Amino acid sequence: MNEFDFIATYLKPLAGKEALGLKDDAAIIPAANGMEYVITKDALIEGVHFLPNTNPADLAYKIMGVNLSDIAAMGATPRYYLCAACLNDAVDEKWLAAFTAALGEIQKKYGIVLLGGDTTRHKGALTFSITMMGEVPAGKALLRSGAQVGDEVWISGIIGEAADFTSARYLRPEPRIALGLALRDIASAAVDISDGLVADIGHIAAASNAKITLQAEAIPIAKLPLEKAITAGDDYELAFTAAPDKVEAIAKLGFVTRIGRVSAGAGVEVLGANNQPITLAKKGYTHF
Repeated sequence: MNEFDFIATYLKPLAGKEALGLKDDAAIIPAANGMEYVITKDALIEGVHFLPNTNPADLAYKIMGVNLSDIAAMGATPRYYLCAACLNDAVDEKWLAAFTAALGEIQKKYGIVLLGGDTTRHKGALTFSITMMGEVPAGKALLRSGAQVGDEVWISGIIGEAADFTSARYLRPEPRIALGLALRDIASAAVDISDGLVADIGHIAAASNAKITLQAEAIPIAKLPLEKAITAGDDYELAFTAAPDKVEAIAKLGFVTRIGRVSAGAGVEVLGANNQPITLAKKGYTHF
């Protein structure tokens, strides 16, 4: 059983309507004054999601960045977070001072505050779980399910720069908060690229009951083999779909690239030279 089978079989029956079928980057619940809260959670484990002996400041940027990216993908403004930390004997007061100082920098940069959480110690790997809350005007959240046949597919930034685990992009992802806000009235669907471009674009295709075709030559990638770049993950760029008449508005965003189109059908297809389909050994990172 893979991750998505587990979610569909065992977790979806437990979820309320606010969870959006557990198919999106975050859940949405009503708030006051015509607003909605966008809520997401990610857990990161040493040796799985970050390397042992990662600098504590880099680690703070990593665990916050991946959660803020989910808020960005929904077109929301980040507001609050909770942090659960399972520490071990490698963590001393100097480590904690550096870690929390970095959290303070991040809070100031994104205008967020800590609401609480939990801390404990054990003999195992360092583990963190962040619950991030954002706010969006009611009905304005970007979902994965809004792509329409004929829409174009766009991506921000460069894909594959985080494939090197020692790179700045891997250690300190840059959530595209401003872009998410700008896309509220432009994009029909959006997702952040965490598990790999092909895998995450596939979430839009599945949620929208559509097919997405990507043109390999159009994808802005780092100096890597194509397959590694588009399946490695940890980019935390935003992929989105938009109607063709939104091109003028999209052009003003400045750092996005058109890479494909939405059509009738299912799944994701990557076309190479002469529009021939490229066979990929995998679509992206899998958690199970």
